[in-house]
Amino acid sequence: MKKSLPEDHSLWKCFIQGDDAAFASIYSGYIDMLYAYGKRYLADECLLQDCLQDMFIDLYKYRGTLAPDINIKFYLFSALKHRISRCLKKIKIAEQETSSYDYQNSGVFNLCFSAEDYLIREEETAGSLKLLMREMNLLPIRQKEVLYLRFNSGFDYEEIARLMKISVSSCRTMVFRAVKQLRKKLENSPAKNLLVLLNIIL
Repeated sequence: MKKSLPEDHSLWKCFIQGDDAAFASIYSGYIDMLYAYGKRYLADECLLQDCLQDMFIDLYKYRGTLAPDINIKFYLFSALKHRISRCLKKIKIAEQETSSYDYQNSGVFNLCFSAEDYLIREEETAGSLKLLMREMNLLPIRQKEVLYLRFNSGFDYEEIARLMKISVSSCRTMVFRAVKQLRKKLENSPAKNLLVLLNIIL
């Protein structure tokens, strides 16, 4: 997974100094992974697009006040998570009386990996992947989130702990418990082999 590279720091500095081309490069380089991350929290695509748009508008608007030395990917993930959280809280308050918006289901964290993501073509293996995804989505929300951030988005445990506002030890414990549960559930299933394929290992 893409992590902040040395050249990203130069790109960021150009951006905060007013370089529109640098801003465009940041947008195009991270928008897909941000969208994929946001979909784990927010099923409503229109709301997610609004959150992403507002986040990048604020990023551009306040770029002169931003720190010059940051991890771009971590900063953007954190900013999007905060934006989505604010959006859902506003919706919950606005719709509390009528209950016209399903806040509970909009705030879940869903894991989803397609067969194509892992170059899986065989029907049997694709079936095992579906079984693995089903078991993963039965995990507690926080465990699903930490697995996604660790194994899909490529963040280290320290970064995940900061994003989720937990200790590093708690972060590691969540991964351990999630993997242990998956191994137990899939012990007698062909899907257990995909734990290695998906890098879901301690």
